[in-house]
Amino acid sequence: MLKHKRKAWVLLSGAGLHDGTELHEAALVELSLARLGVAVGFCAPDIAQAHVVDHQRGDVSTIETRSVLVESARIARGPVESLAKLDLATVEALVIPGGFGAVKSLCDYAFRARGAKVERSVAALIDAVRARRAPIASMCMGNVLVARALGAQRVKVALGWDAMLDADCASWGATVVRCEAKAAVIDRDLRVASTPASSASSDIAVVSDGIDRAIRAALEL
Repeated sequence: MLKHKRKAWVLLSGAGLHDGTELHEAALVELSLARLGVAVGFCAPDIAQAHVVDHQRGDVSTIETRSVLVESARIARGPVESLAKLDLATVEALVIPGGFGAVKSLCDYAFRARGAKVERSVAALIDAVRARRAPIASMCMGNVLVARALGAQRVKVALGWDAMLDADCASWGATVVRCEAKAAVIDRDLRVASTPASSASSDIAVVSDGIDRAIRAALEL
């Protein structure tokens, strides 16, 4: 049982599976936190998206640009806190939903593979969370971001849906653990709980179970 109410910050990367945050996962994260009585804040870097994808046709726009912060507000249904303005020392828990924005805008793994770097303000956020030993819950492509950010510390993360992705994450030092969508992998030393979510199942009920398990586990660490 949780001993007291706290606030969890949800890190967004825009709105949409192919170029931002996966909307189903974001909604399930907020629902899980609400059921636990945890206050929710949404945050995002104030940067341009790596690119914009037409989700109807799958085409990448060659002329359109969008803001990660502005697009994230579509999910939050209102203003999102810019990482540049967020008081990092007050972050009690961090949740990172999936969607390809996590590996396109929050880090650039989708474009640079093993040479990927974490976006500067996102790296500062994760460093601050680690410094105060606050828990992290991540899912889907958010797990790749965690693997890149904390791989040098041998973070244990739920992966296993793609062999090349697993090998790249392992090259950074991360411990890759195969996990079903309904389950979660817990790294008690680094206080990280992760689940593959939509990467391992298209059944939203199963994905919901895994997200709920990961968030509960993280908040109880």
